[in-house]
Amino acid sequence: MIITLTANPALDIYSTTEKFEPNEKLRCEKPIIDPGGGGINVSRVIKRLGGESTAVYTRGGHTGKLFSDLLKKEGVKEDPVDVKNDLRQNFAITETSTGNLYRFGFPGAELEQDEYEALLKKVDTCEKGTFLVASGSLPPGAPADFYARAAERANKCGLNFVLDTSGKSYKGVLEQGVYLLKPNKKELKDITGEAAEDLEQQKKLLLKILEQYPVKIIVLSLGAEGALLATDQQVKHFPAPQVEHVSSIGAGDSMVAGMVYSLSLGHPVEEAVLLGLACGSATIKSPGTELLKKKDVAFLLEQLLQVISGPNPKQERDPGDLPSALENFTEIREKFSRHKPMLFLDFDGTLAPIVEHHADAAISEEMKALVKDLAKVYPVAVISGRGLADVKQRVDLPGLYYAGSHGYEISGPDGFFKENEEAQQVLPLFDELEPILKEELKNVEGVDFERKKFTLAVHYRQVKQEQEQKVHQVVNRILKQFPRLTGAGGKKVIEIRPDIDWHKGKAVEFLKRELSDEKDPFSIYVGDDVTDEDAFREVQHGLGILVGEHSQKTYADYSLQDIEEVKILFNRLLNM
Repeated sequence: MIITLTANPALDIYSTTEKFEPNEKLRCEKPIIDPGGGGINVSRVIKRLGGESTAVYTRGGHTGKLFSDLLKKEGVKEDPVDVKNDLRQNFAITETSTGNLYRFGFPGAELEQDEYEALLKKVDTCEKGTFLVASGSLPPGAPADFYARAAERANKCGLNFVLDTSGKSYKGVLEQGVYLLKPNKKELKDITGEAAEDLEQQKKLLLKILEQYPVKIIVLSLGAEGALLATDQQVKHFPAPQVEHVSSIGAGDSMVAGMVYSLSLGHPVEEAVLLGLACGSATIKSPGTELLKKKDVAFLLEQLLQVISGPNPKQERDPGDLPSALENFTEIREKFSRHKPMLFLDFDGTLAPIVEHHADAAISEEMKALVKDLAKVYPVAVISGRGLADVKQRVDLPGLYYAGSHGYEISGPDGFFKENEEAQQVLPLFDELEPILKEELKNVEGVDFERKKFTLAVHYRQVKQEQEQKVHQVVNRILKQFPRLTGAGGKKVIEIRPDIDWHKGKAVEFLKRELSDEKDPFSIYVGDDVTDEDAFREVQHGLGILVGEHSQKTYADYSLQDIEEVKILFNRLLNM
């Protein structure tokens, strides 16, 4: 749970006028009225991100009632302290002829001492382990140590205390201990008494604060320059997404909201900073007092991840060490909430059970219905080692994309079709190879050959175990005569295919480029075989889910035990 504390909230009024002129009556458009103030904006953004919080604030007079009604309209849970005086108002005007934004802020009414005490008592009732976000300015005449007292109570209650304020409001707070401190450059000077214009000076001051006070995390917001994260004597710089600057109102609060929301989900602090930067920038590109849109956050976070990560080779693991996709579905759902993912699904062992004879494989009506429903929500492609015509006939869903023969041939709706031109050049070699292999293996009972346009599969599931090694030896020996072909192992099958840089992973990347306007769209690949490892490894921006186990290490991120668990996963994706 997240609690936000706002001692000095405000009704934010925003409008536009064509041009500012002295002594003239300025004709403005119909005003937009929003509930505002540091912690209030944090709660509003958390709600937009899909989280929950409770806004503790002062509510007074007719403006207080309107303020409360606006919060309820947005679905923000509130726990106000009723006070005698009206809640303050701020207003902002955009001059449409220039795009300039003019902001007018008022101090607000003074509070009584017992009203401050009532706010602090709310802290005492918070649940342990939650976050208390103290944000925004204080009313005129407020006790200089108000936030210090809030920090003291929060720490005694076992809360993670987050502070975003300025000026004299910092008095005594850091000595009490702060979990997360988010100043900007001006506020950094308020804290240290020293100005710092370049990154090196700023890093030194942040480390100085960590040395002097019980502060765990500091995130220094630098506007268009990004942010500095300081923890454990280390300072790291994060760039900001590139957006058109429209209005900075609420941007800092949005950044705090993104970070706290991410931390509340158990994410690493670096990931929290990235979400915070995406949230702040999404608000900056919104007009006036308008806060972020969730879809803008997802796009900007994607942009940041591409800049920060770059190519980062995945690490192999034993299949048995993979976390369960079902037990960790909250993590997967969170990744889905940030993206519009694409789904890539293997056929044998993923959509259809593995059978003794490859020709008997069939997808159940239940699974078929699930895939059909998924395709209404996400772009879906079936990636198979089977021939294109074969896998299309077995799945029989016209709205999907299909990649057959490990991606050498691809088709989709509206006449979409692609064949690998380099692979086409070696097709005549299969006509030479197939009769030789059949002759050499004719005395091995149970061998079955499956010829596809771009591959030749040698199945040995029905071969006696003592004869399996002979099948591999024969295939490897004969392939030496065909250097433009290569063999790849699977579950009781040897897939012979063109020896070129193309596989299921390349097919996935090709389809991602074809089907999305994003530079590197997020994707999920679900497969069960060694041949699916090409996709698990190649697809850097996405998740790989391994069904069952195979004999090698894997690049997948999660696991499912069997096809029944695949169905459960699909149902959960449909019900998000």
